[in-house]
Amino acid sequence: MSMMIASLIKPTYSQNNQEDTVRFLLPVTIQSTSINDNTLGLKVYKFDSLTLLSYRSATLDDLLRNQSPIEVISYGPGSLSTISFRGTSSNHTGLFWNGISINPPNNGMTDISLLPVAFFSDVEVQFGGSSPVFGNGNIGGSIHLNNELEYKHKNQVGLGISVGSFHDYRTNFSATFSNEQWNSSTALFFIQAKNDFPYQNPTKPGQPDEKVQNAARKGVGLLQSIGYNFNNGNLIDFNVWLQQMDREIPSSMISVPSQADQFDRSLRALLKWTRSINQGYLLVKTSYLDDFLHYTNVIDAATLSIDSKIHTKSYIAEGELKKQITENLKLGGGVHAKTDQAIVGAYDENKNQLQSSIFIAATWQIPKINWTANMNIRQGWSSDFKVPLTPSVGFEGELKKWLAVKVSISKNFRLPTMNERYWVPGGNIELQPEISWNEEVSLIISNSKAEKAGECELILTLYNSNIDDWILWLPNNDTPDIWSPVNIQKVWARGLEIQGETKHHIGNMNIQASASYAYTKSTNEEKINESYKKQLMYVPEHSGNILIRCGIKNSFISYSHVFTGDRYVLRDNSEFLPAHNYGKLSLTHQITLNKYQISLLFDIGNLWNKSYQIVQNYPMPGRSYKASIIFKFSN
Repeated sequence: MSMMIASLIKPTYSQNNQEDTVRFLLPVTIQSTSINDNTLGLKVYKFDSLTLLSYRSATLDDLLRNQSPIEVISYGPGSLSTISFRGTSSNHTGLFWNGISINPPNNGMTDISLLPVAFFSDVEVQFGGSSPVFGNGNIGGSIHLNNELEYKHKNQVGLGISVGSFHDYRTNFSATFSNEQWNSSTALFFIQAKNDFPYQNPTKPGQPDEKVQNAARKGVGLLQSIGYNFNNGNLIDFNVWLQQMDREIPSSMISVPSQADQFDRSLRALLKWTRSINQGYLLVKTSYLDDFLHYTNVIDAATLSIDSKIHTKSYIAEGELKKQITENLKLGGGVHAKTDQAIVGAYDENKNQLQSSIFIAATWQIPKINWTANMNIRQGWSSDFKVPLTPSVGFEGELKKWLAVKVSISKNFRLPTMNERYWVPGGNIELQPEISWNEEVSLIISNSKAEKAGECELILTLYNSNIDDWILWLPNNDTPDIWSPVNIQKVWARGLEIQGETKHHIGNMNIQASASYAYTKSTNEEKINESYKKQLMYVPEHSGNILIRCGIKNSFISYSHVFTGDRYVLRDNSEFLPAHNYGKLSLTHQITLNKYQISLLFDIGNLWNKSYQIVQNYPMPGRSYKASIIFKFSN
């Protein structure tokens, strides 16, 4: 798992470690953001600094697929990758950057293969429904990407270079200049890869290995953050994220060679003002999101070609006030407004939609029994739908000194996307929002005490979700060649998650071991077709991962192993992809010379050279290698 597990009982604060020191620590949570303050009862993971360093040259899909129990649906390196939480779909997942949702309004999901890990100082994973806190679409879970600005004297420049198998070259650059009053942070990312890996085509047994064709990609990104501390309780910061990626789209193993190409360009800008008030704060955000996608494919030069453009724009404004009312009671509330515009060739005209909401939150400390309770209520409005009132309640507390419990109950929703409503042909403007009730309970057995050798923790989580009016694309009765979305499916997702972690110190050696297992049952409960009572496609019933990490002074070796069980690829469960295992070995060594720090990294992916597919007929690479070097200069 290679992550920090969010603190489960009491508000705690991160240790004042130097940023460049790589450590793996037991749970720490900063109780200041919505993901920590308003999601009591839910499970939250935070990746540790060594893991983020190891994946500094990677994209978010690599990090989540190798180091978390989340199901990542990938068509191969550099191709489309999306996330599935707890038996839900990809558009039930929220993706947030500094608290702003960046899922585009046309399809409601983000391709995480486009997001460089090097751009973020903090990556958190929140499981379970959280619409009362974060709004539309957060039924399965959410990913939170943050850029934390520190106001202290710091001048630092970093450069990372990596070279990998299949002609994969990546470079990232960072520079931070700050003092107690201002901060300027710059990050650059460049990637170029052919992804021309060999594979054995199971549809052609006995034939020589083939190479993936038309899978290259080339991209560049810039993230600039500027912040100013007015020293009178006011902070203001501005973030702008520019990125573009040009990539070829490979065909499946059973299709003719592809000539498809996709160009992605995005602009994300965020202005934030924070004012400290007596025992609280006032926060105002405004942001602009602009995403452009251009897909071309020559299927038959004489008769058929595709040239599709999708351009979406979103304007977002948010305000939040939070205040400590009494010693044990904290109240908060806020407003949210969003305008979306879509210019899509497959729509009959440009489309616009408006969304807004208000929310309130309350958190109670109950010192006598060492418990904390939280309640959230959100009411939304939309120009096109009646948005339901969504409440949630959460509890966390001790039963024994070694035993704690977390409980959460929430109502959640997802509005239909613009594609589902307006796509021509097939869109359905009569669609209604999907509604879910989510419940979960966790038991935490722990002897964790800061800076004590032999720490260990075991978390058992049971969860249940009932999702009504699930939108499903089905062939039309009159024109079966045209598929349309309908509110027809009812999905019951339930399961068990077991997660354990231990850390030991033996002399100057640090040893960390963690493991997780998930049993996921997600079935259609509506008698609509052959899928009745069947497991949803691409949702494995059994999955898990293991991490073993050993550190001696400034050297680390880690092995991670991911297991994914059988996944059905047809609604009637008559055909499936077999289970697969994936192992990765990583070596890291750090050298410090006065003001210079050099990190040397070497990875072996798919260590056991297993042949597997995540999506049917799209191969994944065999054993691969990557070497990286990261230079940092601090003054």
